[in-house]
Amino acid sequence: MSICSCSGGYDWAGQHLDFLYDLPPTLEGIDQVVMNGNEALSLGVIASGIEVCSMYPITPATSASRDLAECFERAGGLVHQAEDEIAAIGFAIGSSYSGKPAVTITSGPGLALKTEFIGLAVMAEVPLVIIDVQRGGPSTGMPTKIEQSDLLAVLYGQPGDTPKIVLAPSTIEECFQFVILARQIAEAFRTPVFILTDSNLATGVQPFARPKPRKEWFAPPVDQAPGHKGSIPMNGNPPMASANDPFRGSAEVNSPSPASITIKKQRCPTSLK
Repeated sequence: MSICSCSGGYDWAGQHLDFLYDLPPTLEGIDQVVMNGNEALSLGVIASGIEVCSMYPITPATSASRDLAECFERAGGLVHQAEDEIAAIGFAIGSSYSGKPAVTITSGPGLALKTEFIGLAVMAEVPLVIIDVQRGGPSTGMPTKIEQSDLLAVLYGQPGDTPKIVLAPSTIEECFQFVILARQIAEAFRTPVFILTDSNLATGVQPFARPKPRKEWFAPPVDQAPGHKGSIPMNGNPPMASANDPFRGSAEVNSPSPASITIKKQRCPTSLK
């Protein structure tokens, strides 16, 4: 029926309108993919090297984890549907704490329920990616309405000093790319990173250039190198950090005293420029 209606409108315009516009493709000659924002998020989770997605169904975020569940296991990942929103983020924090990069996907009401665990992740310096597909209205809100309503809740929703990193994609391509960036930032600064999309991006469809996977997208192996006398954990002292790790600066230890440690300036990795 939809195809017939579209064809009928096209034929009517050709017969009754005396003007015609020719709109050339903007990405002509480039290999492209077409998807909605939630599909882009799910593919971004796979491309980023995240290994665990813990979620509880909530509109309009559910399709992101549903799409991910269809193929994540073949990529070595796990989708866990928890009994509620609180358990979902708790599972994700535990996974990340044990060395498995994790993401939890929700919407505004779920974000409210995750409040205390978000504060725990900040306090305990646990890297975590939190995707919030926003919908309209307070409380349970309006699941099918569009509103960018959760920014203040993300920034100031937890008690105490809980600084956050927030990314807000404006295109469907950025929904894909920002998940990769979020995991890198979360592990670099040992903190939760939020991605704020909305129901417009979630259900809208858009073409963009086919991404070409790069090795630097994926999570590095767990650093199991032994420490040495005088080293301070997580301070980048060799051999605690790999020389190829772009996110850790190197440190020169002149004595066991932290006051005598000189941190060299670290360069921004190419993937973040």
